[in-house]
Amino acid sequence: MKMGGFLDIPLLNLHGCLVLVQLLTPCSAQFTVIGPPRPILALVGEDADLPCHLSPKMSAEMMRLMWVRSSLGQVVYMFVNGQEVKNVQMAEYRGRTLILSDGIPEGKATLRIYDARASDNGNYQCYFQDENFLEKATVELKVADPFWRTMPWIAAFSGTLSILLLIHAGMGYFLWRQKKEKEREQLEKELEGRAREELQHELKWRKIKHMARGEDPQAYAEWKMALFQPGIMLSNSG
Repeated sequence: MKMGGFLDIPLLNLHGCLVLVQLLTPCSAQFTVIGPPRPILALVGEDADLPCHLSPKMSAEMMRLMWVRSSLGQVVYMFVNGQEVKNVQMAEYRGRTLILSDGIPEGKATLRIYDARASDNGNYQCYFQDENFLEKATVELKVADPFWRTMPWIAAFSGTLSILLLIHAGMGYFLWRQKKEKEREQLEKELEGRAREELQHELKWRKIKHMARGEDPQAYAEWKMALFQPGIMLSNSG
């Protein structure tokens, strides 16, 4: 019996047909479908590639390819005669799947699921069917959120670290302000010292000029009092 019309039968009868095919198929397999030895890993929002290939190596161009979830009624993707069959596809995968067909002449086919979701996590059955034989392999997909979402202790640590960084930044700003204040006070003291030295020098020079000219010492004292500025301490040496 030929099984060329297997995938044309309504989905409700697919499981029964699969059992029938397996019962009628000779024990010696014509080919084997091989999936990846380890789970496929993907993060939420990334693309996930689910590869399968035939052994021995042969062309799958005339075969029908299908990826399903836990049962034949849960079709993720179907590829027949070089075209996608959309009317049997699960609603949640419509517009999110594509077969990478470059390797089909060598018996390689990869299903790409775009924008992976947490609900995509689990096992997928990869079917290859020719006119006389049907075989499958299992591909496991593990979809995870970024590590800081899936590991509570990391999320807690991230929150604590953020608080510590804010505290550190606040302390750094406080110390910076203190340093700037000290620098300002030091500059003011230096300017005040310079002004005091200049005044003392000017007073001494005026005193010498008064004495050289033989002017009234009282006039020098009055001039000195007028030159005095509040807030500037003059030494008695003048």
